[in-house]
Amino acid sequence: MTLTVASIVLFTTLVLGSICKSTNLRTKNNIPLQNLIIGVISGFICYFAGVENNLMEAIILCVMSAFSAGGVYDLSKTVRKDK
Repeated sequence: MTLTVASIVLFTTLVLGSICKSTNLRTKNNIPLQNLIIGVISGFICYFAGVENNLMEAIILCVMSAFSAGGVYDLSKTVRKDK
């Protein structure tokens, strides 16, 4: 189940990320909002795909996954800058 949720969040991030890049919506101020939108959309996909039985749990799980993925990415960029 966890791998399925991660795959859905990854796919949603790829699709929405490419849309944001093509429309120039990727500013640093929009990243938290984009992560929230990715999490909510992924939560709906997980619920309707039958991965999670509760809609609220699916949304919360996917929002947490999207924000943590963004945090890990920012952390890796920070570590590279410090070296």
